[in-house]
Amino acid sequence: MQAGDRPQNFRPVKQRKGKAGPGGAKPSARPGAREIQPAGVAETTSAAGPLDSMQFTFAAFASLSSDGLESIVVCRYPHTPPIAMKQATFLAVLFFLAVGPLAAAVLPYANDFSGTGANTAFTTETTNAEWSVTGGVYQYTYTNTTLTPSRASLQVTNASGAAFTMQTQFTVTSIGSVNSNGETLGFGLFGSDATFAGSGVSTAYYLADFQYANSGTPGSLRILALGDTSGTTSNAVSVDANPSTANLAVVLNTTYTLRLAGSYTGSTLNMTLGLFDAAGTTQIGTSATATDTTVLTGTNFGFRNRAGIGGGTVSVAFDNFSITTAAIPEPRSAAIFGCATLLAALGWRRCAGGRPRQRGSAL
Repeated sequence: MQAGDRPQNFRPVKQRKGKAGPGGAKPSARPGAREIQPAGVAETTSAAGPLDSMQFTFAAFASLSSDGLESIVVCRYPHTPPIAMKQATFLAVLFFLAVGPLAAAVLPYANDFSGTGANTAFTTETTNAEWSVTGGVYQYTYTNTTLTPSRASLQVTNASGAAFTMQTQFTVTSIGSVNSNGETLGFGLFGSDATFAGSGVSTAYYLADFQYANSGTPGSLRILALGDTSGTTSNAVSVDANPSTANLAVVLNTTYTLRLAGSYTGSTLNMTLGLFDAAGTTQIGTSATATDTTVLTGTNFGFRNRAGIGGGTVSVAFDNFSITTAAIPEPRSAAIFGCATLLAALGWRRCAGGRPRQRGSAL
């Protein structure tokens, strides 16, 4: 910057010798002195005009997006000593290093499957042909006569260690030719892999589901730890929302709510699974329960259904899926807060008195 050059809208504060400037602070610049700006650092003033010397000497701003930290700007206010600018630049670099790329936090998560924006299909579908977002719902359609699970999942964060509620509305429109294999729908959660394989510790997950159809006795809620059962105890319960129909525990074309709640007592996870009406206000029957002292911490959540039919088609529409939780701040969030606090504290310390006191000056 050449002497006399000024950024657009820069207006220096005019002060008479010996008179107090804005906020009561005395002039800090020597007559004829020009301000020094470190190379590569943006200089700015407030929209309302120059900032007075009682305000922070500098501020660091991070431009954030879901893909990460885009830029850092260190803003220099009038009458800022060069040493303060050097410290601001140094701290801004530390801020950038501490924050790093920010991964998008998904929780709290909600999806109405309207097909707009993020309200669409989950990231992983197994098998893909069995899942589709259509007509404002997440449609599950199954025609396989072999007993096979179907999964749709996405990765979420902030869930481990915090109380949570996971729920969805569902409407069964067709059950095909039901047999003793039964038909279930429900949740996979804290999965180590996106397909909810549950074949071993490396693919472990929790299964919380509802058996809504069976040629024998339909209507049961259960919570299981698949792939790693150590430390887990569970209690399944019978729930029948349609006792007048022998092989069906729901009324076709009627909407219900399946809700799973989790909380922690120390390091033990406690879960309850219940069936409710469409509004989610009236529970049908009682809840299945489970506890786990060796908690799973995978990041895959979603739907896990299973059916094996003699023919025809199983059709279930899911809507208004959500997971809410008391989120735990991530290390990056703590770094942001800590750096911002440090920057603010240093700036206030330098400017609280308008300018540093000279030796021998009165208090």
